[in-house]
Amino acid sequence: MREKIITLFILSLVIFPLVSADVLFPTMTNVYFEKNGIPYNNSVTFTIDCYGYSWEPGPGIQKEPGTYTPEKVFSFGATIKNYGDPIYEDYYMNYRHIDYCTLEGETREGKFSAGKFDSLPINCTDFHQIIMSDGTGDYASTQEYEYCIKNTEELKANYSPLYGPAANEKTGATRKDNNGNTWTKQSDGMWASNGTYTYTSATCEEANNCIDINATAFLNSTRWGDQVIDAQKGGITYASAMKYSSCDQYLKKILDSEIEKDDNGYPLDRKCELRINLSNNGTVIPNPEPIRRGFWESISCFFKKIFNKSC
Repeated sequence: MREKIITLFILSLVIFPLVSADVLFPTMTNVYFEKNGIPYNNSVTFTIDCYGYSWEPGPGIQKEPGTYTPEKVFSFGATIKNYGDPIYEDYYMNYRHIDYCTLEGETREGKFSAGKFDSLPINCTDFHQIIMSDGTGDYASTQEYEYCIKNTEELKANYSPLYGPAANEKTGATRKDNNGNTWTKQSDGMWASNGTYTYTSATCEEANNCIDINATAFLNSTRWGDQVIDAQKGGITYASAMKYSSCDQYLKKILDSEIEKDDNGYPLDRKCELRINLSNNGTVIPNPEPIRRGFWESISCFFKKIFNKSC
């Protein structure tokens, strides 16, 4: 049978950004082929090849156009049996620069192909199921947790110190710590307190009222340096010292059976869509403009994972 070339149009392609964080994000992509605006519910085999240049792990490099011949640096493909079937591809794009991609495929009516396009036609959103893991299990986000995180971020962003650097304070100067105890600067430059240490504990019925019976002796024998004083409320580094761990109380435990995973059993971190419109009569059928999001969230997520947190 004579090969039938089916025209392809992809509008406003999402450029998959290269990130310096060398980490994989388990990803599920639902693939939607349409023909003349109607979902195509038959088998489709396709391959996307991307061309440019790559380099060894390390700092990025830039090559001027015309000084190199683009070579294949990334490729993926699949056979889709039904409209919207999922594929599992992590789109690991580090250490490579893409100039263009091509698409080829085949339906039962014949083969199709697309000319060069600038980037992967993928629309992705972050899908962070597990916020924190500990020895007892995995925990998922809640509206209360997200509000707490947002409120903490706003407090950090809008914080204005009440004091200057503790190092500039003279002997006899006083400061309050986060629990209301008074600390006095000593002649040796250190800070001392004879207050009672109040702390919160999940085991207390009234957490804000828990008193450590050994706290007074502890404070009497403790000396703080300027850096610790600066990190207390009102100090110059209080905002940067604010922790998100207080929000963990709003997390909910998630069962392993509730976690969506990729084909290798890893929890999904990202969900994507690949939408391609086909026509066999030369008619241009534009895709809806995809939404570009998820890049900075992924970067933030990576750094949180370094510190044994999730997203």
